[in-house]
Amino acid sequence: MGSILALLILCASAQYATSLTASTTSTTATSALFSPPLSSNFERIDDVIMGGVSKSSLGDKGDYMNFQGILREQDGGFCGFRTGPFARPIDGSSFDGIILRARFTSDSDSDKRTFKLTIRDDETRGEFVFQQMFDVPPPSGEWHDIKIPFDSLKAVRGPIINPNAKPFNSSNILQVGVVISKFKISSTMETLEDFRPGFFSMDFKEIGMYGGVRSLGGDVPAPSFNDSTQKKSPLLKVLGPLFKLVFSETSRRRRAAYLQLKKRSGKGWFHIAGLGFKARASNYGLLNAMITFGGRMSKDGIKFALGWTLKVAIFYPFRTLFRLKKRLRARGNEGEERKPA
Repeated sequence: MGSILALLILCASAQYATSLTASTTSTTATSALFSPPLSSNFERIDDVIMGGVSKSSLGDKGDYMNFQGILREQDGGFCGFRTGPFARPIDGSSFDGIILRARFTSDSDSDKRTFKLTIRDDETRGEFVFQQMFDVPPPSGEWHDIKIPFDSLKAVRGPIINPNAKPFNSSNILQVGVVISKFKISSTMETLEDFRPGFFSMDFKEIGMYGGVRSLGGDVPAPSFNDSTQKKSPLLKVLGPLFKLVFSETSRRRRAAYLQLKKRSGKGWFHIAGLGFKARASNYGLLNAMITFGGRMSKDGIKFALGWTLKVAIFYPFRTLFRLKKRLRARGNEGEERKPA
């Protein structure tokens, strides 16, 4: 009789526990951060910013966004996209993390790239952001829900972990993005051993937050690519277009391509330019080649002169002042440490 009673109590307890778990699960919510068309919320961020030659594009295909491009190992090795700064910070403290509904479509070697979520919680930290790697299953035609917990995010500068950074503040989400890279997140510049360069393609149907006790609903501020411009000082607003002209993506790509050709051939600029001129003349005619190269050299000359003017007048003085300030601060800290307790 006692054993029967104990069994009944155990069954009742199990039934209660099951109902409790089900009710807890039913109260969790997933909240999308963006509405279609998704690509209007993002901008590309490729390795051209550090001299690389990788290139990507974003495009909407019905109710999902396609992210594709070509990854190159030379002087970079990453492509990505990110939002502009949100109109106001998003409070994700009642959620567990970020969820991506995505699928990899280009090939079966998704494990030969590194996928990272990138998120920012402080606009004053410059190059420092929070990241976490995630896995993407090989193509199957199915959508996959990929969850990245907030408490797994690591503060990084580039791919290198910053061990002294404060924990991620999920109540102040300012920017969200995704990176596909050859670099792992590590304490050194560690790369994926069997990294596969070349073409990639990945689809995203939803980017949001999961594990919340409520849905954000319509309370999601739209990202803006104008806010950062509005917050700039008048000097930066004036100099911004000049920097874009001199250090544009097209200019950086051309320079990176030139450096690669120089490295492979061992020849100088005139030899490489001559080969390009001959190829242009052969395909489009001598007159077209003369006009194209004449215009290009004129633009490059203006950009070269303007670039050096900006470097000498602005970049080098500011860099010197920054280093001096850093040294003075370090000496001040040393002096504080030497004072008797």
